[in-house]
Amino acid sequence: MTGNSLVLPIVLWGRKAPTHCISTVLVMDDMATIITGCHDGQICLWDLSPELEIHPRALLFGHTASITCLSKACASTDRQYIVSASESGEMCLWDVNDGRCIEFTKLACTHTGIQFYQFSVGTQREGRLLCHGHYPEVLVVDASSLDVLYTLVSKISPDWISSMSIIRSHRTQEDTVVAVSVTGILKVWIITAEVHRMQDTEPVFEEESKPIYSQNCQSISFCAFTQRSFLVVCAKYWRVFDAGDYSLLCSVPSEEGQTWTGGDFIAADKVIIWTEDGQSFIFKLPASCIAASDSFRIDVGKAVENSIPPLLYSVMPKEDKKLLICPPVTRFFYGRRVSFHKLLIQGDSSGRLSIWSVPDDLEQQDNIEGLKITTTTSLQEAFDKLSPCPAGIIDQLSVMPNSTEPLKVTASVYIPSHGRLVCGREDGSIIIVPATQTAIVQLLQGEHMLRRGWPPHRTLRGHRNKVTCLLYPHQVSSRYDQRYLVSGGVDFSVIVWDIFSGEMKHIFCVHGGEITQLLVPPDSCSTRVQHCICSVASDHSVGLLSLRERKCIMLASRHLFPIQVIKWRPSDDYLVVGCSDGSVYVWQMDTGALDRCVMGITAVEILNACDEAVPAAVDALSHSAVNLKQAMTRRSLAALKTVAHHKLQTLATNLLASEASDKGNLPKYSHNSLMVQAVKTNVTDSDIHLLFFDVEALIIQLLTEEASRPNTALISPESLQKASGSSDKGGSFLAGKRAAVLFQQVKETIKENIKEHLLDDDDEDEEAMRQKREESDPEYRSSKSKPLTLLEYNLTMDTAKLFMSCLHAWGLNAGLDEVCLDRLGMLKPHCPVSFGLLSRGGHMSLMLPGFIQCVNKVTSESVGLERKMSIREGLGKGNYGVSRAVTTQHLLSLISLANTLMSMTNATFIGDHMKKAPQRYTREYYPSDTTSYIFFRLFSLS
Repeated sequence: MTGNSLVLPIVLWGRKAPTHCISTVLVMDDMATIITGCHDGQICLWDLSPELEIHPRALLFGHTASITCLSKACASTDRQYIVSASESGEMCLWDVNDGRCIEFTKLACTHTGIQFYQFSVGTQREGRLLCHGHYPEVLVVDASSLDVLYTLVSKISPDWISSMSIIRSHRTQEDTVVAVSVTGILKVWIITAEVHRMQDTEPVFEEESKPIYSQNCQSISFCAFTQRSFLVVCAKYWRVFDAGDYSLLCSVPSEEGQTWTGGDFIAADKVIIWTEDGQSFIFKLPASCIAASDSFRIDVGKAVENSIPPLLYSVMPKEDKKLLICPPVTRFFYGRRVSFHKLLIQGDSSGRLSIWSVPDDLEQQDNIEGLKITTTTSLQEAFDKLSPCPAGIIDQLSVMPNSTEPLKVTASVYIPSHGRLVCGREDGSIIIVPATQTAIVQLLQGEHMLRRGWPPHRTLRGHRNKVTCLLYPHQVSSRYDQRYLVSGGVDFSVIVWDIFSGEMKHIFCVHGGEITQLLVPPDSCSTRVQHCICSVASDHSVGLLSLRERKCIMLASRHLFPIQVIKWRPSDDYLVVGCSDGSVYVWQMDTGALDRCVMGITAVEILNACDEAVPAAVDALSHSAVNLKQAMTRRSLAALKTVAHHKLQTLATNLLASEASDKGNLPKYSHNSLMVQAVKTNVTDSDIHLLFFDVEALIIQLLTEEASRPNTALISPESLQKASGSSDKGGSFLAGKRAAVLFQQVKETIKENIKEHLLDDDDEDEEAMRQKREESDPEYRSSKSKPLTLLEYNLTMDTAKLFMSCLHAWGLNAGLDEVCLDRLGMLKPHCPVSFGLLSRGGHMSLMLPGFIQCVNKVTSESVGLERKMSIREGLGKGNYGVSRAVTTQHLLSLISLANTLMSMTNATFIGDHMKKAPQRYTREYYPSDTTSYIFFRLFSLS
């Protein structure tokens, strides 16, 4: 999808929730949102109610590696921003309200911790991010642009920083950054007003460097209640230090077999420490660690190793918890603005969040049973509570007899040229379905829900077990035969299919492991390699399989570690393989010989040398597309109408200049109005399918089909004959004049037909033209008879029908809903529609299916049952309760698409393929101005 288009995603999650192995947790200051990052690179937003109920809201996609740390990035109550960092050095700035990515960057270092810091310069308040990780400095990053401003550098014993904390001073303008290195050296930096003004000049060196013998430091926590002490937690002990001179106040060792992983202050005299296995313990500090006590600092300089403070509480995880693949993540948070809950939050590898509310009067509680859990939930539990269940892409075709769960879709590929979606399943079968039809079946109500075997489909059977990958080579390069579909499975085989006939053409059995990838070589390879596809298997082998010769022309199988990347060097006839251990193998494609095997910096240079820049192709319609995008962005219907009329004028000129036999060969818009993309959060998950609707492409395709549709009132044979007969007399001036006259006729005819009706009785004319073309063109006749077509339907109109039906605010106006169902042919969703939002760099936020029901519950409770809901309240419980950015895109898309449909003479959503006996309204039953009124009401109320 182009980045300059208005593209709206709709998600089909399926019944199985995505894997969310939690690696870090963050709670916003207002205690209304929990953010979790996972080891697969996704970020999940959870809504936290005042009653401490958790509801998953959205999943953010943008990182390619495990999330290492999260931090807030703004102190304002109006804007809630967070920053995330991953193992690959990526940093992203997100808007928590709608999941929009505001800024992103990538550094050549990995952050393991980020602290937000705000300071004042005059009347201006600016935010900074202090980052530490696998590098010896502390990077100071601008919180809005993510630019590195300056660094805090260690002059004495520089080393990686394990943990860091910021001590704010309310008496002076100097703030202190305290950090502990991996070797147990305490580092102190003083940040003054002069340091704030630094912009990438000389580094700032530490003010103090002191060994505190705290190796393997897990966390540092500054006591915000007294501002006199800080807590250092190491793997085998935790210690309390004085924040003034950093002297030791208390040291507590762990029990045998315990490993501390973090801790924090929950009061001036209490700390909570948690372990690697998920247990937490609340200790009461001795009097020597409490600033308000008369005994403060009496043990400084004495042997304090055996002074174990009393244990107040133990917080145990659930006993029935399943075996986890990695240790859980535990954090402590307390509200600083509206809510003052003290919460201990734990996330584990199964995607489960657990919350304990820590009371203030701990001494009065019975600590025998420990602190009981307040609430817990997981993504899968949230999915299971939904009724109806979240829709999958082919659930209606995948429910097997005597089974309640549909078969998993394990691989998918979308073929835009045919509008078909190919899905491989866990039983080895491959299903070919019309993409729009299967989406309508899964999302919208109608008679099709009760039909067995609907939507129309074709099943290919050849794999003995799960299909792992699919490839349609013709979609990548036109040099491949458009009949061929290639699939790989866990049965070690690669099968070539004829998608038109459903025939199995060939089976390649050259690998010794399941197929993990199918790739297409570049166009600049040799002629022999150009007819091959590249297959990668789990036995660390790579093969070049010739579709023309039906044999493997090269098999590279000497790799010792799993293959991570395949790159090409066509000019040198090299296939470059990068493995997980950092090694790179260079193979000659022509001879199959191993040229070299390298590691280190040479391997990185070889991989970088393969990334040659290829100039992007210039789109012939890019100018008009940009104009259309600008018109839609400014919400200017007048500008949108002008651009549409300009497009029609171009098409009308092409119609007049072409011969009568070439009238149907109008230039087509290069972008697709619908794209289906399968994503996985984890290799063990089934496919999640995203429907990307390109509003710009859909409008242009509708206008193109409208202008190319034969209409006797618009273009008569006499006018075409007269125009063609005088084409040689007037030159370009007369051609331009004729185009202007024809365009004026287009405008007047559309203006008149809009006032009449949508349904036009020209089906007989289209059928006659189709039969005539079949008789004159054998190739067209053979392609129309191929079984891939499955069913004749209007792809563009069905895409518009699906799009409008999902975007319409159902339940806002009962009368308008009835008109949309009965007269316009729209369908009502039978399950909550999960929308998404695309932002900078292809980052996405995808709404989780339970969010709509949570909004409905809150809205209905706040509105009450005794009075009618207002328009604003009604919008809040439907599609427009997600976020302002999503609402703006939805309204803009509705207005643009409805305005386009109003300008068409015979647009209809009622098709023979979706209804057994479609109703055709007569002129008397369908008033002349009803169409304009319906579409006007449709987007004016929305």
